[in-house]
Amino acid sequence: MIRARSVLSAVVALYLTALICLAFVPRGDTVIPSEASAAFQFALASIPLVLLLGRERWWVALGFAVLGASWIEAAQSVWMPPGYALMTDAIAGTIGATVGTLVTVAALRISRNPIAPAPVTEPK
Repeated sequence: MIRARSVLSAVVALYLTALICLAFVPRGDTVIPSEASAAFQFALASIPLVLLLGRERWWVALGFAVLGASWIEAAQSVWMPPGYALMTDAIAGTIGATVGTLVTVAALRISRNPIAPAPVTEPK
């Protein structure tokens, strides 16, 4: 259990580091809108956070993801060229984090409480 939590912590740290580093790379003309990219990135970020913190503390994972989305846009407004940081990216990141958190919590609930068919009993 401790080993799995350590590996998951390392994965979360590496993913969030990569996410932060990529946020400061100037983007050229891309096919994917920045809002869709932000939503997808933070949906993926919330999954290991929920797994790391547990199903009962899903709100902490969501808070970290929302804080991360807001922090990245705030830092981009300071260190990147004007017009690079968009409020819509922060909103899309928040929506993506919410969706990722809810899907992960639902999947954990289903996997822990599988729906099993009722046992068949023979009438007497």
